[in-house]
Amino acid sequence: MSGFKRLCMFVFGLAGMACLAILVLPWYGIYQHGIATVLAHPIGGTVALVLACITGLGLLVCLLGALFTPRNPHSVIVSVVDGDEVHVTRDAIRAQAVHTIERDGTLTARSVNVKAKKRGHVRVFCRIQPNNTVNVAEVGAELHDRLMVGLSEICGDTVDSVTIEFVDPITHDEPVNFDSLEASYANTMPKAHPVSTEPESQSTTSETPFAEDIRVPMGHATTLRPPQLEPEITDDDNLSVDMDITEEVPTTDREDS
Repeated sequence: MSGFKRLCMFVFGLAGMACLAILVLPWYGIYQHGIATVLAHPIGGTVALVLACITGLGLLVCLLGALFTPRNPHSVIVSVVDGDEVHVTRDAIRAQAVHTIERDGTLTARSVNVKAKKRGHVRVFCRIQPNNTVNVAEVGAELHDRLMVGLSEICGDTVDSVTIEFVDPITHDEPVNFDSLEASYANTMPKAHPVSTEPESQSTTSETPFAEDIRVPMGHATTLRPPQLEPEITDDDNLSVDMDITEEVPTTDREDS
């Protein structure tokens, strides 16, 4: 509702209530002498006459509007096939507009008003709230084209106009660009080295060989051989280790002998 229309309705309502009070209260004996005194005064009589004229003019406008305002039909004829009519309801047109607006998830349809005549001339008014701060000029032009295409799918060529109104967004943060995030993440990742097809080189770490002879420097030298484990060990067999112990006689003892 526009501001002028709202002001006219306010003045009409106030004037009507004042005229009704002037007529009804003296009828029941309430403020009868006071109202008669005010009406007898030239200024009071002029004000009452102006209020009566405003009330009468407002009632006339309401009567003419009720008689001659075209009815907004529940359904619209979109095509005629062999004498048969194809109708689409205003609720279906509204649902198609809401679906087109909220398709990408960045916009929210707060209200969608559809006005149409019986044989076409569909006019759609959309009030939209963005989820984030957007470029209204660019998004509005793109959304208008999408709405015209989407509504033509169910209304045909009967769409006369599509009006779009943007309201304050839900949040003033900038929308997240996932493509730029993926690109920056790919740049920060280390580049993978090419896989070599050559056989793996032998390990440079040399294993310490097992010492076959272990000598104890205490006048006697003892030679130990690595234990040989049997394939299977049972409870009846004893674990045996073959060891050759070679005893050396000190050199001093040989010379004495």
